Amino acid sequence: MDKFPLVTVKYFDYNLIKKAYLILEDGSLDKITRNKLKQEIYDSLLKGPDTDYLSPVWDNPHFLISKPWVTGFWEAEGSYYIVKKEYGRFCHGFGITQK
Repeated sequence: MDKFPLVTVKYFDYNLIKKAYLILEDGSLDKITRNKLKQEIYDSLLKGPDTDYLSPVWDNPHFLISKPWVTGFWEAEGSYYIVKKEYGRFCHGFGITQK
């Protein structure tokens, strides 16, 4: 497994890219096998991940979310905001949104 695995649905895309790269780099594959593997990747791209897809990293009982991961998630998905409630009164907030 990779040193810093993705823990979101982005793992699905990364895994397909990794498979494509390995096909390109494996000179021992014959044309039929290579085309079959490329078709499997293409079919996976068309289908996309299941709605309940989870990265396989969650199956590892020793996996811990690191501070850098939380920071990156927070910065990418988080939003600070200020709302004017009434004259002279403001409220601050923070939200995280995911599709």
